[in-house]
Parts: sequence; C-alpha cells; structure tokens
Amino acid sequence: MQGVTEDTRSPLPATAGEALRYAPPETAALLRTIATSATYGAPPTGQLGRPSSEPERPSPGDAVWRSVGAVGNASDGRLLVLVLLLVALTAGAGALAARRMAA
Repeated sequence: MQGVTEDTRSPLPATAGEALRYAPPETAALLRTIATSATYGAPPTGQLGRPSSEPERPSPGDAVWRSVGAVGNASDGRLLVLVLLLVALTAGAGALAARRMAA
C-alpha cells in the first residue's frame, strides 16, 4: 500500500472478517488494511483484546493525517464524492447561518 512503511499487522477478528465478506471487494480491502494495520491504530500483533497499562495515543493532527492518507489511497471515487458533498453542505450551512446573523 502506498504511503505505509514498516507496517505491522494484527489478525482480523472472525466477526469482522465475516462482515467484510458482504462489502464490495475494493472497500473490504481498504477496511481490512485499516483494521489490521498498526499504522492506522490497530493494536500490535499479540495484543488484541489485552489493554496495555498505558495506551499510546496519537496526537489529533497525526490521526487526521492518517485518516486523510487512508481516504487518499481509496480507489473508490464514491467516497471522495461523499466527502466533497459533506464539505459543500457544511460550507453552505455556515454561509446561510452567517447571512441570517447579519440580517
């Protein structure tokens, strides 16, 4: 996968693997990568289900950029269209609210 280096993988729980069988193949592959990759926050191999004494928390900025990277690697154009539509609707709602406040 592009942009991911020195990645460690965790096994995918059986229930998650079963759920991914019903997703479109491209989406399932991306979700499997995100769910099992330590780069995207999955627990390191062997620690699944065992909470550590002090979990490592990524900074908010780091989490945002990792999410953007995951979306940027998606070959499914529907996701990009959905994100752009959400941004446009949010901007429109903000503009409408500002207009009402000024009136």
